[in-house]
Amino acid sequence: MAALGEQYRSPVPKANTLPAPVSQIREAALDVLLDVEPPVLVPLSHILRKEGVKAALQAYRDLQDQQSDGYDFGAEQFHVVGDVLISIHRAREAQSILEVGIAVDPEAASGYGLLALAYWKNGEDALARACTVQALQRNPREPVALALHTKLAQR
Repeated sequence: MAALGEQYRSPVPKANTLPAPVSQIREAALDVLLDVEPPVLVPLSHILRKEGVKAALQAYRDLQDQQSDGYDFGAEQFHVVGDVLISIHRAREAQSILEVGIAVDPEAASGYGLLALAYWKNGEDALARACTVQALQRNPREPVALALHTKLAQR
């Protein structure tokens, strides 16, 4: 018979949580301690989930106008969350977040590369090809787009 404590040794993942690398958790904690602006994706996530990309973009613009120093408005946060969602097989959700990220920074090749990957994972090859082209036009060495370009060519 196993000791009583052995049943609690392995962590139980919760269905509605996203894994976060320790370095990101550390950076977020430092941001709070150092009074750094929170990511704008925090208030936008609910709007994005309930009302879609168009409403989230409007809310982004409203927050930028009304509270420009209250949030981090950078596009990288959308790319990071999109990448995490893709890695945990939630590419459909990643698409909407990455679409907002591209609207925020339309010149970011990595955003187009990740969006291409999300489309590809969802079986939308034509959209994946179009985003791959956009990514490679902005950065011919964008790694996600290069790898995906090869995979799409083989289909």
